[in-house]
Amino acid sequence: GMGGRKLSLAAVVERRWRGTCEEYAAVVVQMDICEFTVMSGSMTAMEVAEMVHAIFCVIDREVCRRGLYKMDTIGDAYVVA
Repeated sequence: GMGGRKLSLAAVVERRWRGTCEEYAAVVVQMDICEFTVMSGSMTAMEVAEMVHAIFCVIDREVCRRGLYKMDTIGDAYVVA
């Protein structure tokens, strides 16, 4: 065991993968498309996919421009740190 010591995430990753990690403070932001369920109810599947793709492309460009990290997209949610 670790003898009661708490390790940072970076320390755990370094031990497991024998690499070097840097640790940063981060803020995680999750964004949802307002009224997505109502809007998508009156759209075809292709229209919904095209709308979400267009919105996420704009967000992707801003995330890249600002040097942020896109963690995931889940349905209409976009998660960035």
